[in-house]
Amino acid sequence: MSSTDLGEAHARDLRLVRAALAGDRGSTQELVRRLECIAPILHAVNVRLARPLSATDLEDVSQSAALVVWKKLRAFEGRARLESWVYRIASLELMNLYRKRRREPSYSAPEPTFGRSFEAQAPATLDAVEVDELERAVDALDPPLPTIIRLKHHEGLTFREIGDYLELSPNSAKTYYYRGIEELRARFAADGTAQRLRPRVSR
Repeated sequence: MSSTDLGEAHARDLRLVRAALAGDRGSTQELVRRLECIAPILHAVNVRLARPLSATDLEDVSQSAALVVWKKLRAFEGRARLESWVYRIASLELMNLYRKRRREPSYSAPEPTFGRSFEAQAPATLDAVEVDELERAVDALDPPLPTIIRLKHHEGLTFREIGDYLELSPNSAKTYYYRGIEELRARFAADGTAQRLRPRVSR
């Protein structure tokens, strides 16, 4: 799928959300079906974090994430696929519950690397401030670059898997990924951070 086609897919998602918000029954049903992605997203993130949350926890966070998504639907602008937008919200809700569980005396689990993907790539060279700056820089990239970079670093997906998820060819997914990495390197070239940002190389 070309960047033009991807933009059209984003526009279709925006029209779907707006129609559902306007009360269109068919659009609402389709939106409910699309939001069934929340549970698989949470399961995948939990697995990546070595399963710190129980099945009951995942059910709770799935419900809370769905509520947050519905409340924030008017903020959806179609800059990414609907599932990519939902992914970020659901993942943040999971991390909020994770942090809450960590504060409970009876709970113990290894510190996850979700949301700190660049630090995970170079744990001895990037400090917390640099990681936050990198994450903000990723957010500032043009779509679909932020989604592709996070799918690669957060989820460890191959370019073929990313392409399937975003309806792109593997080569297009790879091209977008390296374009994003180069833009990040250019932005941080002055302070040397870019030299420590290592892209993931895979299929």
